[in-house]
This record gives sequence, C-alpha cells and structure tokens, in this order.
Amino acid sequence: ISFASAVYERGHECDQVHTFLSADTPFATEYRFGCEPYTIVPRADAHAYEETFVGYGKDRVSWNYELAAKQAAWHVVPDVFLVHFNTYDEAKPKAKYGHFPTDWLIGESCWPPFRDRVAAAYNYSYYTCHQASID
Repeated sequence: ISFASAVYERGHECDQVHTFLSADTPFATEYRFGCEPYTIVPRADAHAYEETFVGYGKDRVSWNYELAAKQAAWHVVPDVFLVHFNTYDEAKPKAKYGHFPTDWLIGESCWPPFRDRVAAAYNYSYYTCHQASID
C-alpha cells in the first residue's frame, strides 16, 4: 500500500510500491498523471515550482507534470526511500493534513492556465482530472 493510497491513489502509482518492496536494483517506471513522488534531478534540469498555485495542493503534481513534459526518464531507486510518519491527531479533521480537507481544491482553479502554459512550452498534453473531494 502506497502513501495515502486510500485518499489519493494516483499520488504514488508510479512508485510501483509492490515492485519497489522486493527490488534490489533500480527500475524504470512510467509517468502517470497525478503522480507526486519525491523526485531527484540534477539542479540544471530542475524547473521552478509553478507560482500561480495558491493555497494547498498541486505542488508536486504540477512539478512532476512539467518534468514529464520535459520528457524526463522515471526510475525508482529501491535503496533510497523516505519514511512518512503520521504526526497528527486523527480526531481533528484539519490536523490530519495540516489544512482543511477541501483546501487543496483551490489548486484546481489554477490548473487550466498551468496546463495551457506547459502545452505551449513543451507541446505536451496529458489526461487531467478534476476531483470533487479528498476525504
């Protein structure tokens, strides 16, 4: 089970967690829309985060979308990982994500201009979705 898969399954689909857990060598993977892994790239290849997004959400999704538009190769490295611990109080809905569960929807309004900019800059367009809720 990948991080937050019950909440946002697309977020770590490209990690291929079941393959990752048994791999002992790096393996190639495909970019999938909505994928938001932590990425490592040479500084010269890194682009800035999209500054038009406001509030919570779409930070890694948009960054990785643009990375895919730049035709980056995607690899999962099994001996490099990040461990995420829950450090919140389940009883408080805002504390669960550090924000209100619907705050990330603000990013949806910023997506069309971002998508259009990326399409014009890289001649790239990939499936996009609009989600009504996270919880």
